[in-house]
Amino acid sequence: MSASKPHPDSYGYRPGRSAKQAVAVTRKRCWRYDWVVEFDIKAAFDQIDHGLLMKAVGSHIKESWIRLYIERWLKAPFETADGERLERERGTPQGGVVSPILMNLFMHYAFDAWMQRMRGVIRGWRIHRQTSATLAELAKQCNPAIRGWWNYFGAFYRTAMRKLTGYIDQRLEQWARRKYKTLTRHTRRSAVWLRRMKHASPGLFYHWRVAGERVG
Repeated sequence: MSASKPHPDSYGYRPGRSAKQAVAVTRKRCWRYDWVVEFDIKAAFDQIDHGLLMKAVGSHIKESWIRLYIERWLKAPFETADGERLERERGTPQGGVVSPILMNLFMHYAFDAWMQRMRGVIRGWRIHRQTSATLAELAKQCNPAIRGWWNYFGAFYRTAMRKLTGYIDQRLEQWARRKYKTLTRHTRRSAVWLRRMKHASPGLFYHWRVAGERVG
């Protein structure tokens, strides 16, 4: 099995990490912001795509016999209380000994790794440095990508998308602090300013339009 560096925000089933550490880090971060995002993926264990999961498994496990056993275990039919045998086309059995590990691996690629990439794109926009642009011009630049992300990924992880759109709002706040002297070095004041912009023009940015009130 090849080694993989854990995501800094991943605490589930990681060596040397615990739920208490996750709570401690979350608590520390909460002091820095006046908002929090919590989400749950409905029927996550029941809906995992076997093909995508095995692709993730293959990125870490090179031994073909191990991959074969995992795939057989995933696709093994299950028996109902009435004795009926049903084929398993999606999902991983809840309560299974390796189900939590497989879920953690799947979420690493389905969410964590993707979030790191789509954030890379946002950083590449360098919103906070475009102080000569207007807010409307920034929206025109960003909306095509935001719309595409929301229509594709939002169809599956709509609540999780709030974390990404919240990051965009943070970059907009940074832009405002550089553009307007009255907001310089005032994080909370820039958040209030962005909130007012949302109320005044709720359809300006695509994620404002579909996600509703969400200010970082």
